[in-house]
Amino acid sequence: FGTRALDLNGQKLMGVPIQIRTVSSEKCRAAEGTMNSSYIYFRGPTKLCVSNLHPQINEQMIEEIFSPYGKIDELRLMKDIRGTSLGTAFILFRKGENAKNVVEQMNDFNLAGQLLKIAPVVEEGGLNEFGENQGVSMTAADRLGLMAKLAVGTGLQVVPKANSVQAPIINSQCFVLSNMFDVKDAHDDKFCKEVQDDVVGECNQFGGVYHVHIDRKSPRGEIYVKCPSIYVANKCVSTLHGRSFDGRLITANYIPLEHYHKMFPESVSVKKLVRVED
Repeated sequence: FGTRALDLNGQKLMGVPIQIRTVSSEKCRAAEGTMNSSYIYFRGPTKLCVSNLHPQINEQMIEEIFSPYGKIDELRLMKDIRGTSLGTAFILFRKGENAKNVVEQMNDFNLAGQLLKIAPVVEEGGLNEFGENQGVSMTAADRLGLMAKLAVGTGLQVVPKANSVQAPIINSQCFVLSNMFDVKDAHDDKFCKEVQDDVVGECNQFGGVYHVHIDRKSPRGEIYVKCPSIYVANKCVSTLHGRSFDGRLITANYIPLEHYHKMFPESVSVKKLVRVED
């Protein structure tokens, strides 16, 4: 893994030589101790959040840099509606040990003049250890039961194994729902309004939303949402992630607030809840 990554040392990326350094065993052990003390374990497939990427770095460059560490099953670079990089990427490594090596060796690495920030994506179940869960503690079974109750009369269906699907957590009041619609239906204004109202209606149970945007050109059927607080966003994502909507499995991913504001500048100053109109 690491020795293959070292082969990139000295190569130029966007005219800037890549400098990859090895990390001392003492630093590795210190980093490992910090991770273990934070209840972060690299077991099985592990997703990493890579932020502070240079805006001109694309998916291919990212894959070339990180693939030497191990098999990458998924790589997604966050972009705004114009296709411009937001400087954050999510990388899913098949093996946790490969992801661990990336964190130990590439965090704070200077790439094209910017220091990379790399951390494992903490699953929802780890919220209590980090002190971020402000609500009532619920087991997976409790959550599934609540989801089933909330689904009544809403058009949203609960997937039997939804409790096994977890949404990655980053502290943000913004998120994107994927697989909400087929892009061929997005030209229909009435259809889009109904889908938006369904999402807003669900979120209203936990505190509502300040902003919502349906990306009609998205092949993933994406809807972007900004909530009044991180707490409200966590509740909404916990309820919607892993649900089935018109036979499609919904997935939810958080978006850093500053990135959301870059994508939708009009959402910055909004302090009024979106209403479901009759």
